[in-house]
Amino acid sequence: MKTKIADAYEKLKEYLSSDLVSFSLLKKILLPIFWEQLFLACLALFSIWLLSFDGENSMSVVSMMSVVTRVFTSLCLGMVTGGTVLVAQNIGAKRKTDAGRCMFQTIGFAVLLTTVLAALLIWTRQPLASYLLPGADPEIVDGALLYFTGFCISFPFFAFYQAYAGAMRGWGRSAMAWRLTLSVNGVELALVAALLIGMDMGVAGVTYAIVLSRIFGALYASLLMYRSRAELELKPLAAFTPNPAIIKSMLIIAVPLALEQFFFNSGKAFSQRYIAGYGAGHMTAYGVVDSVFNIFNLPQITLREGLVIVVGMCIGIKRYELARRYVYRFMRVIRRLLLYLMPFTILTAIVLVLCFRLPYHTNILVFWSLAVIFITGPPLLAGSLTIPAALRGGGDAPFVSLAALGSMWGVRVGMSWLLAGVFNFGVVGINIAMAFDWLARNLIFRARLKGKVWYGRILITNEVIKAK
Repeated sequence: MKTKIADAYEKLKEYLSSDLVSFSLLKKILLPIFWEQLFLACLALFSIWLLSFDGENSMSVVSMMSVVTRVFTSLCLGMVTGGTVLVAQNIGAKRKTDAGRCMFQTIGFAVLLTTVLAALLIWTRQPLASYLLPGADPEIVDGALLYFTGFCISFPFFAFYQAYAGAMRGWGRSAMAWRLTLSVNGVELALVAALLIGMDMGVAGVTYAIVLSRIFGALYASLLMYRSRAELELKPLAAFTPNPAIIKSMLIIAVPLALEQFFFNSGKAFSQRYIAGYGAGHMTAYGVVDSVFNIFNLPQITLREGLVIVVGMCIGIKRYELARRYVYRFMRVIRRLLLYLMPFTILTAIVLVLCFRLPYHTNILVFWSLAVIFITGPPLLAGSLTIPAALRGGGDAPFVSLAALGSMWGVRVGMSWLLAGVFNFGVVGINIAMAFDWLARNLIFRARLKGKVWYGRILITNEVIKAK
């Protein structure tokens, strides 16, 4: 068995290595991302498990509102991804100082955006909760308002440390980003346990834990940035001196991606409206399935995030065919990992779901939904989620955004209405609609990858990096 594993490792090493990107560099990029994503997935599972002690109402509040908060978080992460791509391309072109300038511009822009958005969301939180949770019990709506307000307060702090972590990934320093994420979420986990179990604060405890941990994250990111300022050739004044050329290039990637993710997650939030009226059981199942899916999807998430960096480096020195080769090879690795790990994934899912202390009817909903994901995931996930990430790394964000939005609202939302709203499949129908969305995205993005348009946009030029 050890010999087979060693042989497989050597083949993988040879398969993913090139003259530009060595396997050791790939490990340096991918392993911290994997541990970070594993930790985040386990944190989500543990938080839901802790909430199960407080009952299905608390679980349903956090489950449903987490989908809603992702709608707005995606705007911030769109800015972060734009900065990550610019940093990666500048590092690929051996422009360290300019990469630092791009990082500071990204941080400043992301914090400004989220501060304005948070104020607007607090002002409109009441009608927003009523619209997204039609037919829900008043207790669930009140808990949702509290959770959402806490999210808004924490939003600018979240933007600060996420923008710094994204820049570090683009720099090839995923370990630094992982250390930051581990610390922030470790603090959140400890606070959730203390406030939820120790002080029996329910949804309020989860809310306070999120706010306090994100404030800690912004402070810790500032400390890390200060310590590495000389090594990375950082010039903090760049954060307060807007560089129109950098911002323009960042927005070429960030705005389409942010809008795509905003409307994409809006579609998910809109789809979940069809299950709010089914009661706490369906809403709880929705959150549990989402948490377990994050474990199943770890190989795809890890390789996708790494691929954005690798493609950015290839495009930065105009190695276009090497970039395309990496996309196909990463996709093959993702499919095989999802298939080979399936027995372990299914066993883990069964154990996890049974630990949630859910009623029998909710467990049945969870298992049927997971069956849909486990059957359709291996053949569809790599093409539907990994290819668009690679296309963004090449600067093709506008097309990716339009295609993803068309698939989300034309396929997923439409099928959710049909299966959950008309045929009463509830949460299971929502997950079947998601599988149809994956299929549509596969067909669109595979066709785009075969051409040359996706890597034709120039993002880094002398104008972009010119110091102000």
